Amino acid sequence: MDNVTGFGPGVGCSRPPGCDDEYISSNTTCIYIESVEGCNIHRVGLGLDSTQIKTECYMVSNVSEYYNTYCGPPHQQLNGPPFLDRLDGRKHLSQKYMLQTKEKYNTTLIGIETLVDVYDLMNYSTLEVNETSSWVDYLFWQEVEGCKVLSACMGEGYAFNLDCPHGFKYHVSTECNQKGCCGDGTCNLGENYVKCPVDCPIPAACPSLLGLNGCITPSGSLYNVTYTLHVMNSTAAMNLSTTPTIRIQNDTAVDSHTMNQIMSQTGAYNITVGPLGQNDNINATVYVSTS
Repeated sequence: MDNVTGFGPGVGCSRPPGCDDEYISSNTTCIYIESVEGCNIHRVGLGLDSTQIKTECYMVSNVSEYYNTYCGPPHQQLNGPPFLDRLDGRKHLSQKYMLQTKEKYNTTLIGIETLVDVYDLMNYSTLEVNETSSWVDYLFWQEVEGCKVLSACMGEGYAFNLDCPHGFKYHVSTECNQKGCCGDGTCNLGENYVKCPVDCPIPAACPSLLGLNGCITPSGSLYNVTYTLHVMNSTAAMNLSTTPTIRIQNDTAVDSHTMNQIMSQTGAYNITVGPLGQNDNINATVYVSTS
């Protein structure tokens, strides 16, 4: 893409289709550098100059209809306020006007939103522009955090930011919801519940919940302690493929024991240790594994 120095086309480098000078020199495009460590993305390409983003039009605010679990619970994905709510000073679509419109016109999509022109706001010395806020107007004035839209270039120091719900609504990738990366709401190839637990659920073959209880019983003037372990996967009790080990520390002495499976119960194991003195200070740690 370098058409200035001696390292671009004409000195052994070729451009892919659509990367001719006429596109690069356009006022609406720019060259961007994109680096997303979590996705192993490092690339240079043609992007949209953020100073060229259209901010003049209002559109229907309907992020609640594009609800995405990755972006949080539904109450965090609220539609923008309609005209009357804006006159009343509200920051989101209210039940009052939504119910009235539902009854009269059988729709609830009356919220409106636009994008804020941050470059115009720079002309007002009394305004302090939050550089990290989403550009969606009703969120911008609440200083709701956004993430930089990938393939858009910064202009005059400002990045084009969108919050998570609007990133999904407008089908653009941001540094917070890059498609194909950990955190995009999909368990992609190469991801698993260890590398990316936010996208990949724990498989049923893996234990996800362990419960260890100790029961003290007298043995003459001394005591025994019976430890019972219960193992569950994401849905129910499960048996382990390898018998668990329990590591018991009694003051400074440490012993490891193999627990016994309780055949009458799924996912239950126990072991009894002792006899122990009344003042013995013991601690137990269980180690489990499964194939």
